[in-house]
Amino acid sequence: MIAKCIIVGVTTFLISYLIGSFSPAFTIGKLFKNIDIREYGSGNPGSTNVLRVLGAKPALITFLLDALKGFLATLLGRLFFGRVLIGTEYEEIFMSISAVGVVFGHNFPFYLKFKGGKGIATTFGVILYMSPIIAIILLVFEWIVTLLSRYVSLASVLSCVILPFMTIVYDAILNVDLTIRQIFYQRWYVWCAITILSILGVERHSKNIIRLINDEENKFYLFKSLKIKVPRQPKESQNKSEDTHNVKQ
Repeated sequence: MIAKCIIVGVTTFLISYLIGSFSPAFTIGKLFKNIDIREYGSGNPGSTNVLRVLGAKPALITFLLDALKGFLATLLGRLFFGRVLIGTEYEEIFMSISAVGVVFGHNFPFYLKFKGGKGIATTFGVILYMSPIIAIILLVFEWIVTLLSRYVSLASVLSCVILPFMTIVYDAILNVDLTIRQIFYQRWYVWCAITILSILGVERHSKNIIRLINDEENKFYLFKSLKIKVPRQPKESQNKSEDTHNVKQ
């Protein structure tokens, strides 16, 4: 049984990783404007950069697909790898393995040289399956912080920080007859998975955090971002143009 659990666990992680490694931002950039989204804007293949470079519609599609792969991978881990292959009592363990695997795939896709997105939308999809109420609260919280501060990165980082605590509080409310220690023994794998996702989310925003501290982070303006975008030259082309201009002078 132990050997079977290990084999199924590794398989669960790898398949979830492959699901997560599909990059909607990269694909949509190619389909909509035939560009590599990593060469424009912030260079991050995520919905925020797609919004800035391509506009609202491609960004919404990107966000929904990123969230969908998180949702589906977690569902697959729980219902198929856990419940069908192993047993109902282990389903949440394999759900947790899938959750970590799909976000790792999004953040470090092998075919993009392990340079992927930041995992926020995919994490949202994971949490939407695990706990829809927490997911909705986080989504509202992130939008409020974004609209008040004008910083998407700040909202994402704060959401990652409060996510583990929200999970603990929510589980405590649902299990009022149990102590925190008893709940931990029952749900430690879920709590560990969510903590890993939160740490990943903060780590992927490390450069943004530095820019926030130095007051150099790009601000987000909703109505400005909703306008139709015309992609500018890639970063390298912009640098070459500037060098040519300097030589002529």
